Amino acid sequence: MYWRTDYIGEIASCSNFTAALKATGNSTYLRDDNGNLALEHGHSVMWDYSNKRGVALFARALVNAVSQTLSNGKPVLDYLYLDGPDWQDLPNISKARNARLKADKMEFLADLQNQFDALPSGSRGIILNGVDTVATAKCSTRPARAA
Repeated sequence: MYWRTDYIGEIASCSNFTAALKATGNSTYLRDDNGNLALEHGHSVMWDYSNKRGVALFARALVNAVSQTLSNGKPVLDYLYLDGPDWQDLPNISKARNARLKADKMEFLADLQNQFDALPSGSRGIILNGVDTVATAKCSTRPARAA
């Protein structure tokens, strides 16, 4: 299953968590240092990875997706393919805050894999698309597991 990690698109339009997201208003969306919504590619509302309540909602949706099992108890999905795991510095956000957002996103991804590993009937994996840098590849401090 494919999910974007930068913007709220999948949750907002095609998940069982659309209502929960709407209930937060826009408090979970990333804002620049001037208070304006930070948009990816000029049009897509982004997750604020420093907003723990917001990314907890995102994590719940992803864990829900991989928690589904067949009648025999085996997982429907073995992994999620997550796109956009890196953090590109955004305009109108300070260098220090961009660094914090990047660290928070890496922490989110590592914690998400830990939640997947704790699921009954076998752990599920995360495949990160766009792991183009050493820093992104090292987002998790836990040891690699065999495929």
